[in-house]
Amino acid sequence: MEGSLTRVDSGNAQSGPYFEIKTRFIQDLLQKALPTDKFPGGVEMFYPTAPHLVWPSTPLSDDESDDFSFEEKGSQQQTWTWGFTGDHQRDRIERWEDSIWYLLDVIKESGPFDGIVAFSLGAAVALTLLSLTEGKASEEVMGALGLDLTDLPPRFKFAICCSGFVFKHPFYDSLYAPKIKTPTLHFVSAWDPVILENLTLRAAARCSMSRLVYHPGSHFVPRGRFAQKAMLEFVMEHTLS
Repeated sequence: MEGSLTRVDSGNAQSGPYFEIKTRFIQDLLQKALPTDKFPGGVEMFYPTAPHLVWPSTPLSDDESDDFSFEEKGSQQQTWTWGFTGDHQRDRIERWEDSIWYLLDVIKESGPFDGIVAFSLGAAVALTLLSLTEGKASEEVMGALGLDLTDLPPRFKFAICCSGFVFKHPFYDSLYAPKIKTPTLHFVSAWDPVILENLTLRAAARCSMSRLVYHPGSHFVPRGRFAQKAMLEFVMEHTLS
């Protein structure tokens, strides 16, 4: 599907539709800026909800609650994850394989996609997808996933990762060495209390064509003018060239 992007949501919290409410500004930004001759169908973003339900749910704040109708609020308060573990950064992730299969099915049915925009644990999963499409995964990883190279979609043109990190368990080492070649834009905050600055810097260092942008916030997708400018320039650079 020419002119489309996909998004991997945050994981241990919002559903895809919930996160779309918070980040639809990205689609609006690209829709206005990207030339129609290159994107004749416009820009379309997909927001897959992570496949594993987590309980209890996280209640909406008063401000967030205003963004939803009464009917939407019940389903949006459920929380979802891409995998289960005591420490996503150091342990092997349970049900991770299911999440990768699920995302590959989304790409097969609705893609191909030009790029990925992802946040937090979703960004870690996005880096996995980049690595897989580059054919970097070890035989052990491919065997655990039950995949061969013919099961994988084409390489992405870019990825935007906000508050991302890499999995540290040795099982995942082949995903990051040699480095990921797909161009990546990493948003990092020195005040993020959930994904610390050094973790996002480590993720960026595992990508050979990475770009870093600091934002003056905490654990969220930045939407200030400087962030929108960085996103737009990055996407245009890697979709129009």
